[in-house]
Amino acid sequence: MSVIPLKKGQRGSMLMMSVFVMVVIALLGLALTKMLSASNNAIVYEVYGVRALYVARAGLEHKLAEVFPLNGGTRQCESDDDNDDQQTINAQGLAGCRFNVQCAEETYSDSTYFRFKSEGLCVAANNVVISRTLRVDAQELNN
Repeated sequence: MSVIPLKKGQRGSMLMMSVFVMVVIALLGLALTKMLSASNNAIVYEVYGVRALYVARAGLEHKLAEVFPLNGGTRQCESDDDNDDQQTINAQGLAGCRFNVQCAEETYSDSTYFRFKSEGLCVAANNVVISRTLRVDAQELNN
C-alpha cells in the first residue's frame, strides 16, 4: 500500500469543507422547520377564523329570529343601552367562542329599518383572539 504524499498547504482542507457542508445543511434544515411551523400556525388560525365566522353567523341568525319571529309580527330591538346581545357558545368544536350582536332601528316614512352587526370571537392558543364580523340590513314594511 502506497501513501500519497500531501503538500504542506493541503493538510485539513477536507475537514474544513465537510464542516462547511454540515453547517449549510443544518441552516437549511432550520429554515425548513421554521417554514413548516409558520404554515401550521397559519392553518390553525384559519380554522379558528372559520369558527369565529360560524359563531358570528349563529349570533346574527339568533337576533334576526328574535326581531322577526316565524309566527309573524316584528319585535323592537331590545331597549338596552347599546342593544348588545352577548352569548358564549359551549357546543363541541366551538368551545371558547362567543358572539356579540348589536341591533339598531330607524323608521322612515312607512318603513322600519334594522341594522344588525354580529361579531364572533374565538380564543386560540397563546391567548390569540380571532374575530369575524357580519353585518345585515333588514326592512319591515308597515302596511
